[in-house]
Parts: sequence; C-alpha cells; structure tokens
Amino acid sequence: MEDLGMRKEVRFKLDVPALFYWDVPDETLLQGEGVTRDISVLGAFIVSSICPPIDAPLRFEAILPSLPGAIPLVRVKGEARVVRVVRGGDGKGENGFAVLSLSGKRWSLAVADCQPVGAVPVATGYQLLKAKAS
Repeated sequence: MEDLGMRKEVRFKLDVPALFYWDVPDETLLQGEGVTRDISVLGAFIVSSICPPIDAPLRFEAILPSLPGAIPLVRVKGEARVVRVVRGGDGKGENGFAVLSLSGKRWSLAVADCQPVGAVPVATGYQLLKAKAS
C-alpha cells in the first residue's frame, strides 16, 4: 500500500483525460478511461468507474491540453502499479485509483503530430481489447 506521508514528489491538481491498460489472469487485455485528479512525475490518481485491482501492473497515458495556438497534443506515458483503490459507494463519492511508476521511472512525454477533432473521450468505462485465444 502507498504510504501517503512518504511521497517524494509534489502532486499537481490536473484534470485531463487518461487511458490505462491492464491484463487479467486469463490473458485478456482491458482498457479503461478516466480523468486524472492529480499527477506527479512518479504517480497519479485517476478517477474512473472501473478500477484495476491493487498491485495490478498497467500502462498509463494522460493527454495534456495543447497551449493556445499550438496544435500538438502532449501525452504523458508510462508503466505503473496500482497502489490504492477508492470506491465512493452510494453514488456520493468518486471511484478511482492511485498509481506509482514502476521501478521509480519518471513518466515519458510524447508529442502527437496533430490534434484530432473531438480528441479523447472523457467518459469513464472499460473496453475489452483482446480475448484469450481459443
């Protein structure tokens, strides 16, 4: 479990679309969507209706807004582990989970060539990407 009192990096409040991918035991790859609540160079909290289990390794990507007059999107990417899951319950709180970068590696940055119209969906949920081979 993540020791919240021992964070070494400052987290910044940042609400941007996030995508994450994780494998389940039957070798199925799942994709989830959410919105970051905060992010640092080594971790993030993602608000999502679907949360991977604690200790699940996943691939994470947050899409940063472009600056006025700039077309490229900046994507923050990396491999992480789920360290905490929060379930709001009763529809009053938010569901989400905290991730910590694997091996203490900082997130990488990637710049897209252009910003597609209607870029990234902000709706939360998950999608089956690959089914186990029969």
